[in-house]
Amino acid sequence: MRDVDELILRLKIELGKVTPENKFKIAIDAVAEFYMSNFNISKNEVGILFANKQRTVLSFAHPSYLINAGMIPVNLSEAIASRIFRSGEGFIDNNLQQQRHLFIFESIKTPDNKIMPIWKMIASRISHSDNNMGIIEISKRSVTYADAGDDFSVSDLQFLEESIKKVAPIISEVMPEDFRGKFK
Repeated sequence: MRDVDELILRLKIELGKVTPENKFKIAIDAVAEFYMSNFNISKNEVGILFANKQRTVLSFAHPSYLINAGMIPVNLSEAIASRIFRSGEGFIDNNLQQQRHLFIFESIKTPDNKIMPIWKMIASRISHSDNNMGIIEISKRSVTYADAGDDFSVSDLQFLEESIKKVAPIISEVMPEDFRGKFK
């Protein structure tokens, strides 16, 4: 696995070269690429959601096809994302379809026009300086469970939790104050 410190250095260099309005998207894309590379997954298998200013809803910042797909109320008990955001506890499940969860975003066709259920997932809250910003979900999606690949391990979840803690200060710096999940 690549070192998160390389990502942080790359972000500091890249973000110093761009206009403020582009920094958030560049940072989110780089974070998604980092996890895609480390877990050998596609861009549609990295979900990054952030809370609005009032901390009442979560909205996708990645993948791009879900950015304008809707919002998840933070108090919604069926939503894994909401539970992680509220509790701060990491999440691992290698048979997600057996668990009660909000699956509406899984029913949205991917850019290649497929319905791809999430079979396996790890997730962590994104926080910095007592500021709970959002969550990151790393999933394995496929048409069938048999095609979903290897299970996530506890060490995978630990890597996600530790690395996102290190990246969170940069995300906090570039996070739009009025993020609502919809880009113009």
